[in-house]
Amino acid sequence: MGPELKQLLQLQRMDGRLELLRRELELRPQMHSVKQERLDDIIAKKAEIHEMHKDIQRRIDRIELEGKSIDEKVTDNQTKIGNATTNTEYQGFQAQIARLHTERGVVDDQLLEIWEEMEEAKALEKRADEAIQEQRSIVEGELVGLEKELASIRTEAKGILVERDALREKINSEFLEEYDALFARYKQRSVVPVDMGICGGCNMSLSPQTRADLKGDGVIHCNNCRRLLYPA
Repeated sequence: MGPELKQLLQLQRMDGRLELLRRELELRPQMHSVKQERLDDIIAKKAEIHEMHKDIQRRIDRIELEGKSIDEKVTDNQTKIGNATTNTEYQGFQAQIARLHTERGVVDDQLLEIWEEMEEAKALEKRADEAIQEQRSIVEGELVGLEKELASIRTEAKGILVERDALREKINSEFLEEYDALFARYKQRSVVPVDMGICGGCNMSLSPQTRADLKGDGVIHCNNCRRLLYPA
């Protein structure tokens, strides 16, 4: 393998590593954002439960007010029954009180059902609070680790870029231009080995002439895909 090809192979390793680091810089924050979205979803659900809680409380207040009104009517009729002057009046107030007690029973049954809904809503809200606390702890803990990881990745990428720029200065501009075109298409499979006469990039058999040329120190191309070749 000639010196030019060794340099290009080294450059490819650096560029491949940089590509990997760039993907990490993109993907890791995205992975964190998924957990943040999960937290946002739980918070939104908690808000829905809280609104349901408030709606139930409004219904309780309304029905309790209705019950209070019935109780006041019962008290009023009980006062009036004591002042009744005729049997007809007395029986009329008794009938009113009986009807009001029936209405009060219906109201009490409604209150019981709604209070059961309230207990369920409170339990849901409690579980949502616990889930929010747990997920927030995960998000905050991961964020600290994420910042450290990203800083480490940036530091490594910066060091590679310095070495890469220095290496590119040493490579013939013609070879460099050709390599850049190949890397844009094939990435870290631009400079590939040849094993048993097969190109490591396209997996096609090489021509006899290309195989013979590999024994020299020149820059050899695959006669199929035009990748740069070196003997395995």
